Amino acid sequence: MDLAQGRMRLIEVTLAANAPAVANHLTLDELHLPDSVRVVAVVRSGQPLVPSAPMHFLEHDHVILITRADAAQEWRIGLRRVIPGHHKYNRT
Repeated sequence: MDLAQGRMRLIEVTLAANAPAVANHLTLDELHLPDSVRVVAVVRSGQPLVPSAPMHFLEHDHVILITRADAAQEWRIGLRRVIPGHHKYNRT
């Protein structure tokens, strides 16, 4: 979903077991996401969670991110392996 006249994107991904964040038991803080990417929510087992620095990611977590449109692929650093068909974002 594009926001702010197309300058921002909201992205939802579902993490696979082999996503670096899951496989390496990384916390949100340890992902070292670039400044252009923020995790805004995690939905785990149907429950929405507000992310915090010590949060670990689990397989099947639905991770909702906001990014600048010009940096929409930078989220893939630690979350790049998603369950096929389970990431949603608009390509412009």
